[in-house]
Amino acid sequence: GISLFLFLLITAIGFAQKQITIDDIWTNGVYRSKGVPGFRFMDDGKHYTQLKQNYLVKYDLTTGNVTDTLINFNKLPFPDDRKQVEDYSFNDDESQLLLTTGGESIYRHSTKEWTYIYDPSSNKLISLDDEGKQMHATMSPDNKKVAYVRDNNLFVETIPGGKVRQLTKDGSPTIINGT
Repeated sequence: GISLFLFLLITAIGFAQKQITIDDIWTNGVYRSKGVPGFRFMDDGKHYTQLKQNYLVKYDLTTGNVTDTLINFNKLPFPDDRKQVEDYSFNDDESQLLLTTGGESIYRHSTKEWTYIYDPSSNKLISLDDEGKQMHATMSPDNKKVAYVRDNNLFVETIPGGKVRQLTKDGSPTIINGT
């Protein structure tokens, strides 16, 4: 009771004396909420995964303890300049992953990168479109196609390693399709 009241009173007085600035709000991130990057819940509702030093690690959601190392990305046959996996996402049924390497910042939060499809059951790694780095790669619900943006145009690639179909052709610095 009384100790909680004193704590709240002291905290309120401390905040009342600090002037809030525009820079603190927008530039310095003083009041911005913190997140956990690379954190992915698994469909079973009991686990989550995280990328740790080029390994995909599975954790127990209730304890936070490691339950398994799902994938050692160091053992996959990436080209030498693309060995470090920077991000990953599972497809809808968690049977395959989209992996990104060689990320390049474009503007604020936008990046383009090399994208790979990895099937853990067959241990196959397939490179998506080697014509150039991609943006926003997303696998279809039936796991048969991947849509992405390259050079401001929208593409769809049939997988595994199949036909690439360009859906737009008017991409330019002023016409940005698919983003």
